[in-house]
Amino acid sequence: MRDKRGKPLLPTGVLIFFLVLGIAVGSYADVIIDNGSAGTSYTGTWTLSGGTSPYGSSSVWSRNGTTYTFAMSGQAAGTYEVLMWWSAWSSRATSVPVAINYTGGTSNITINQQQNTGKWNSLGTFYFNGSGSVTITAANGSTLSTCADAVQFRLVSANTAPVAVIDSITPSPASPGEAVTFTGHGTDAEGTIAAYEWKSSIDGTIGTASSFSTSTLSTGTHSITFRVQDNEGLWSSEVTSSLVVGT
Repeated sequence: MRDKRGKPLLPTGVLIFFLVLGIAVGSYADVIIDNGSAGTSYTGTWTLSGGTSPYGSSSVWSRNGTTYTFAMSGQAAGTYEVLMWWSAWSSRATSVPVAINYTGGTSNITINQQQNTGKWNSLGTFYFNGSGSVTITAANGSTLSTCADAVQFRLVSANTAPVAVIDSITPSPASPGEAVTFTGHGTDAEGTIAAYEWKSSIDGTIGTASSFSTSTLSTGTHSITFRVQDNEGLWSSEVTSSLVVGT
């Protein structure tokens, strides 16, 4: 089929395919949250900054423990790279606390806002079940300024996290020096389970198999945590159980 100028037209089925593909890709779009836009909130006072090279039209600044949060919600579950942008100013702090709240935990890092200004800076890669947030805490000091400008959640993989299950811990309670057997498993919607990790609140890492036995646990009340990793490197949330060894 050709148009009035004699150029070939795409068949209707092909057009529909590309439209559907576009919708699917669009649903996995990266999320950029600029200061002052939907998804932001703050404590204390944040003032419009004169810093150079902001993302968008402006950035804001504050000091002494105030917070600024960038939150996404309603997105596709998956692994996202989190990036942050800050504008340049001579009083920017070199040690700014940032908390990345992802599914299953919080990662606390420190950034230097004297460096890498006016560009996207990676804070790491994390799994989000469709929602999460990044919170900046302004550095303390009457001569320091902390910038809040923009955060990007860049989708790396739509792979969902596996699920860990503790099947049994026997015997429980256990006597000192008695062999205790730990059994667990994991499930993954898109792949297979590739690694296991058991930890004790007293003894640290105690096993890396789905099932194992040990007689070297310390006397006391242990909080046992178990998690699994899928074949794409994504860890599950931890599940916990209690074990008493001795009296």
